[in-house]
Amino acid sequence: MLCVKFLYGDKNVEIQEVINQCRTIHSFNESKVSKEIILKGLEVSLKAPNHKFTFPWKYYYLGDNSQRKLFEFVLTQKFDEAPSEEQLAGVKSKILNPTLVFFSQKHNPDPFYAKEDYATMACSVQLLALYLAEKGIGYKWSTAAFTRSDFTYELLGIDKEQEEIVGCIMIGHAQNAPKERNRPHLEDILVHCE
Repeated sequence: MLCVKFLYGDKNVEIQEVINQCRTIHSFNESKVSKEIILKGLEVSLKAPNHKFTFPWKYYYLGDNSQRKLFEFVLTQKFDEAPSEEQLAGVKSKILNPTLVFFSQKHNPDPFYAKEDYATMACSVQLLALYLAEKGIGYKWSTAAFTRSDFTYELLGIDKEQEEIVGCIMIGHAQNAPKERNRPHLEDILVHCE
């Protein structure tokens, strides 16, 4: 078996090991990831394949003030009355504990190229995920309702006519490490065309 190795600092890591470490994290603890690491991961994400070099993405890194506003908004959307301590802790573990980076895609009037631009966005998220996994850092690509709300567009200063929010990357350390999910086996989905 061919082993592809990436060099990270002074250690070699097999890429398959890094891929196997990737998990979607659903709740994060309060331990923050350094901004330097996140920015490096975002820089790495820009190496995603991009047909016609449209460079469709834009990132919005939330500071404490914006993150607190989003947290308050999510609480009002999620609960009709004051949330319990447990409910409050649940939202905090998703919105306040991790670092939040929204990413948007420039509108492309051609549906074919818009689809290709979305593929670029997905590839860039995967590159970020691999970078974070190699560092032992968790992430989640969220497309929850708050990512599509007018409130969030206004909070980030995004013109809906120019850009579409594709999601929010939550970056942090897992409160509870998720188990590996069952996935299809190659032999179940591979079709040999002679």
